[in-house]
Amino acid sequence: MTKAEAQDLQKKAKKACMTEARFIRMLLEGYNPPAAPDDRFYDAMNEMRKASERLESLSHTTDDADRSLQYHNAAHELLRIQNEIEKKYLLPKESDFRWQ
Repeated sequence: MTKAEAQDLQKKAKKACMTEARFIRMLLEGYNPPAAPDDRFYDAMNEMRKASERLESLSHTTDDADRSLQYHNAAHELLRIQNEIEKKYLLPKESDFRWQ
């Protein structure tokens, strides 16, 4: 590996928040490691989680059964959306290229 290639590998592994060995392993397993999002992404995910927790808490404090169910369902829907967002931006994508 040339010095430039080694530096490129180091830079890409660091962007993906993983070791160079793990980065190479993922490539060999047929995945493209994504670059890790910046802190704004994690801050937004934490805010979504907190909002979901507040909704779930509200579902336990109201005497209205319908409203309680609405809060509960909204909390779970927010968590579902958060999970989909995290999958989209955090999970590696399968590569079209396969090692033989």
